[in-house]
Amino acid sequence: MNRARFAALLAILLVIGVAGTAWGSQGEPLIAGKTNTERRATVINNPVNDGYGLQINSHDTALEVTSSNGGGDWAMRVMSTGSDGIGLLADGGPNGGEAIVADGPVDVQGSAEFDGLVAFGLASGVATVPAGSRHILVHIDSRVMTPGTTGVATMQQHLHGVFVEALVPNSSQSIITIYLNRKVSVSTPVAWFLFN
Repeated sequence: MNRARFAALLAILLVIGVAGTAWGSQGEPLIAGKTNTERRATVINNPVNDGYGLQINSHDTALEVTSSNGGGDWAMRVMSTGSDGIGLLADGGPNGGEAIVADGPVDVQGSAEFDGLVAFGLASGVATVPAGSRHILVHIDSRVMTPGTTGVATMQQHLHGVFVEALVPNSSQSIITIYLNRKVSVSTPVAWFLFN
């Protein structure tokens, strides 16, 4: 076996035998099925109109992007440099799937267009004001409540002359208090919805 063939075989064996994290440098290929760690940015340019720079198809999660650095860094940044381009187009598909599901706060800077059903919510539920009272406290997940959290509430049954007076959020204690205009003689369910 000559040196060239031996070097090629050795390179193949090294690629196949890589386990764990593969430290790559610019210009090296990504290894499928392995964890690839790049020390520099990977840039994909596609100069063809209506062409894909990157297309990922998967039975489950097609793409998961995580940022472990704080200080306002993005896990994923999508930007359109064209005058009429689209930075991010999310399509639920022909079967009516969900285009985007966000578990946590969403910050949209600039214009956004939504075609179809849009629901932005942090948390929701139904609380029951007990008989003889006019308010109820609801404990909220501390990861949800922020100083900017607000909400609405509405009664789930009709009681003449009784209505929701206020929903007061308290982010420091991660609770909301729902007030009725007066005490009720029977247990009264009230639906609540929080958003930013």
